[in-house]
Amino acid sequence: MKRILALFSICLFLFSCEKEDPLYPPSVEGTLVAGIGKDYRYSVYFNIEQGSFVRSVEHDKWTLSFSSDDGDSLLCLNTGNFMFAKNSGDTNFSAVVDTLAGIPWRYDFPTGEKRRKALKPAFNSSKKASKLVFVLDLGFDADGNTMGYRKFQLLKVDLEGYTFRYAQLDGSDSKVVRLNREDNQRRIMYDMRSHQIEDIEPPTNSWDMCFTQYTDYDLTTEGDTLIYLVRGVQTDSKRHSVFLADDLFSYEDLQLSDVLNKSFSNAENTIGYDWKIYDFDVARYIVQPQMIYVVNTGLNGYYALRFVDYYNDLGERGYASFEIKGL
Repeated sequence: MKRILALFSICLFLFSCEKEDPLYPPSVEGTLVAGIGKDYRYSVYFNIEQGSFVRSVEHDKWTLSFSSDDGDSLLCLNTGNFMFAKNSGDTNFSAVVDTLAGIPWRYDFPTGEKRRKALKPAFNSSKKASKLVFVLDLGFDADGNTMGYRKFQLLKVDLEGYTFRYAQLDGSDSKVVRLNREDNQRRIMYDMRSHQIEDIEPPTNSWDMCFTQYTDYDLTTEGDTLIYLVRGVQTDSKRHSVFLADDLFSYEDLQLSDVLNKSFSNAENTIGYDWKIYDFDVARYIVQPQMIYVVNTGLNGYYALRFVDYYNDLGERGYASFEIKGL
């Protein structure tokens, strides 16, 4: 019996000395390339833990998105198409026939904040449908063609989904649509031209970063807002936060302990687009590799990211090369 106990103790000791699996996945070796195309046509979704791209889809294939999260209701414009919305101030769907009435055009701020969404007034203070009619400027497709206008009215929102209607401004091509929330999907993407749900965004937990075109803004020295299209990276604000370690650390030496006490941002555009700048002297984008982003993915840990190029071997823009490693 003593001999058995001794052998058991030795086994326990040996197992306790084995190297444990790392808490977070190891670094992804080499350089990865997210190709949104020289004409910025694609949205490319990337899974950090796997170090792989999970989907590439043309960014102009949808118009509006509807939050699929339980108990959450949120409508978003496709800002990759340079979309805008105008609140007509009217609940009479038939009365809205042009783009003249209502408050000025609004767009979705790139931070992802609900209070800064153009269609926020579609919900009243009780989080029910206000039934206000909006005029939508659908923006431009990937080839630069204008996609026209639609009028839109949210009729009902509940725990199961959304009911809405839309039409051309003259009332033609009118549709009433019911969309149900879907499990394991952050949002449902609907296209007013194909009149159907489009399979755009991968399942919720299968991606972490989206390389894409979207609408952003800047302020002039006179205080005016300048709105324009940019190409960069968006994250899911509910699942991720990001810290920019600009010039604070070297990429090679950065450790998890260096950033744990830092202030991380949940804004969807924290990584954004300004890891590159346009040099007019050489007519080319210049990447700034000293800008190191640390992404907190929650259960899958922390990762450091830096960009190293924006062009492919043919010299075409729209191919973001980056390195990423687990901390």
